[in-house]
Amino acid sequence: MIAISLSIAFYYVDLFYIEELKPFIPSILLTNVDLAKTIMGSLAGALLTMTIFTFSTILVVLTMYSSQFSPRTLTNFIEDKIVWRVLGIFLSGFIFNTLSLLFMRADLYETDVITTFAGIVIAFFCLATFSYFIHYIATSVQVGELVNNLITEAEEAISKFEELQENEASEEKDWSPIGIKESHRAEKEGYIHYLSFKKLVDYAEEQELKIEILVNPGDYVYEGKAIFNVFGVNKAEKSINNFYSLGASRTSEQDLDFAIQKMVEVALRAISPGINDPNTANDIIVRLGRLLGRLGRLKTGTFLLGEEQVLYRFHSYKKHYTKPSTNCHITGKRISPF
Repeated sequence: MIAISLSIAFYYVDLFYIEELKPFIPSILLTNVDLAKTIMGSLAGALLTMTIFTFSTILVVLTMYSSQFSPRTLTNFIEDKIVWRVLGIFLSGFIFNTLSLLFMRADLYETDVITTFAGIVIAFFCLATFSYFIHYIATSVQVGELVNNLITEAEEAISKFEELQENEASEEKDWSPIGIKESHRAEKEGYIHYLSFKKLVDYAEEQELKIEILVNPGDYVYEGKAIFNVFGVNKAEKSINNFYSLGASRTSEQDLDFAIQKMVEVALRAISPGINDPNTANDIIVRLGRLLGRLGRLKTGTFLLGEEQVLYRFHSYKKHYTKPSTNCHITGKRISPF
């Protein structure tokens, strides 16, 4: 949209205001219409080539993530805003030069134009962005960088629950909701991406409701499954379904299980015969130990959020993050998944 607006703006500047601006613009920045067509046509072709190369690079990186790391880590690259901003800049440069080339007609202009200089500046900016993109891609495909991103992702998710338990949660004492019980059910199937605890507490206090949360982030729910139980005397004015989100795949924003799972899969792929990178697996195991330590400090059980308006069950650490030892079928020794 910015590229389209700029192309239209420079079209009107060249058409109506260039004569007034000529005393303030160096003559070297102005070109005639024929030269402008030649330059902008070349720039449009070059930017389109850069865009195609960017698409190809993205596909190669996606294949590398899926084959060498884990299919679950694809979202870390796909949802990377830098990648799509770079692609958007290239597309914007192509759109600007193409539209400006469309507006370049000799019968419309009686003097030189400045649109060509703007197109060259945008092309230089795209070239600088392309150089940064190559450096960024070369850094992001390194397994160490991916592990750091996964660790940061998991720590952010843990920090959200630590903050929630510290500021909002209190242990359940005597939660006896009054009013008519109403179950709010999922309108479609999918994974629970996000539960907006703070907004849910504010909504419950505003509407004088008691709300019981029946799911956890990462749970798969089918259409019609109960998500919340709401107890209240008056009918709520706003749908409670606005305080959670569903999706076709899991995310690590609040799903601690999935954040740990992705790191475990990368470690397992690293020690596979095809890759044979035990150092990466060892690094991930050490970092997993620290993360599991933070998870172990989270309180578990049933808690009341806010002014005892919302009931939420923090899942058990033992149930989700530890597994009983089993006998190895080769050596017969007792082993543990961590």
